[in-house]
Amino acid sequence: MRGVGCQGCLRYTGVVAFEIGQVADVDWAPRPNRQTLYLAARVPDSCTAVIAFVITDGRMLLTEVASRGWDIPGGHRNEESSDQAIDREVLEETGLALRTKLPIGYMSLHIYGPRPAQYQYPYPTSDIGVFAATVNPGTPAGGLECTSAAWVPLDEVRRRCATRTWLPYLHYIPAGAV
Repeated sequence: MRGVGCQGCLRYTGVVAFEIGQVADVDWAPRPNRQTLYLAARVPDSCTAVIAFVITDGRMLLTEVASRGWDIPGGHRNEESSDQAIDREVLEETGLALRTKLPIGYMSLHIYGPRPAQYQYPYPTSDIGVFAATVNPGTPAGGLECTSAAWVPLDEVRRRCATRTWLPYLHYIPAGAV
């Protein structure tokens, strides 16, 4: 279904979106599941988490988390908007403040089995907002949840993060988009 406009997502999220891919049985969620990636001009209100692609001069900002390795900055929303959550998460994880941000889509995770005991996320479907962003100048440092943060060349990002489900978004973020 790559490249297909999404009628169902408009009914579900209220956001017009364009599907760019699917991943079956992501390893960090209860199985069976499917994660669908969408491009959209705004992040749906249903998002319970956010991530940011911070790219400059051919390098991308990554964080290293002991439990999962290298990843992009992001995390769960508290009692705040997705815009506020991504500002807070990037600052907490890298020590850098966002200068600009642009919503570029969302990832929707659907769990097909029964609701697992202790499952704390919306069931059966939960969404993660995706942003492209820039930060104020500075040197990234590990934060509250990260052992380190660094600017990493894009080719190295593809190697370090080869199994990350967000990787396809790199094809849709044009240079200077934010």
